[in-house]
Amino acid sequence: MHFKERGHGMATPRFARLPVEMRTHVSDFVDRAFAYAKAPFEKDDDPPETVFHYTNSQGLEKILLNGTMWLSDVQSMNDRSEIVHGMRKATRMLQSRAGTKLHRRWFAKRYAKHVEDARTGQNFHVACLTSKGDDLSQWRGYGDNGYGFAIGFDGPALVGALKKQWGSRAYVRALALKYIDQELEDRVLPLAEMAMDYLDGVEALSRGDRRSGIVAGVEMLTQLMVDLMLMATQHKHWEFRYEEEFRLMAMFSSDSSIDHGFKVRMRGGIPVNYSDLTWATTGTTFPLKGIIAGPSNNIDDEHKREVRQYMRWCRKQFLEKFKARGKVELKLSEIPYTAG
Repeated sequence: MHFKERGHGMATPRFARLPVEMRTHVSDFVDRAFAYAKAPFEKDDDPPETVFHYTNSQGLEKILLNGTMWLSDVQSMNDRSEIVHGMRKATRMLQSRAGTKLHRRWFAKRYAKHVEDARTGQNFHVACLTSKGDDLSQWRGYGDNGYGFAIGFDGPALVGALKKQWGSRAYVRALALKYIDQELEDRVLPLAEMAMDYLDGVEALSRGDRRSGIVAGVEMLTQLMVDLMLMATQHKHWEFRYEEEFRLMAMFSSDSSIDHGFKVRMRGGIPVNYSDLTWATTGTTFPLKGIIAGPSNNIDDEHKREVRQYMRWCRKQFLEKFKARGKVELKLSEIPYTAG
């Protein structure tokens, strides 16, 4: 998907009024920067044979009975710092390369403010999964402190459903997360240097016309935010490496004239954009493999019977509604843990 198709600034009247030479210069940056940012994503990472999504009982029912999975915008993830962590790498690099040049310092300062305040990620939607199907840290962090459930999906089938549903109208990728900061820094540094070099060109081409220089700089900044957001979606801090996270990502056009069918839900008083992946009906392979009940459900024999009965009901409702045929294994976690 090309920058111009995504609608990030290139069609704005202000940009169209810039001198041809400057528009060509900025467009060249747009093309080169996006090509560089997406280069590692040209091939999907191979998904695990089984991927798991941890949730509570309400989430379990919504996912199974609706046959959908939410891909939420990255800026409203449970911990936004996961994305900002990668974006801040570029902040430091841009600031260190600004020197005494006023146009460079302006660009670095404006980028830093956008990282903390902007909603650039509202067209980057992701679903977070893991290869770990019965893991205590996952239960504590994402599975309702052990009272929730882990839904097991066929990894390749889920990726296939993602591509079939959105592959023709979004930039979709399956990503195995990376946890080594140096790898991210090594990728971000050339892009930051490229931006500063092109910004020097904008300054020269503006010939003292500060307004045109600012318009061009804002277009470059918008593109840089998009490219760095793309790169940041595949990285997470080293301390999260135990999660072995696997993400489904869809990057939609930000052209306001395109209706992507986004939905909005409220979380903590904040509206969250999301899109529904219709995994139960879009793919060609039966995607549901199993359900695991968390370890805090192992209170006593009676409670375990009730939990098993509930999981059987969820499975039955799913199979009947979608006329699905396949084996869906039900299991109670045997980890000796009960939430306090």
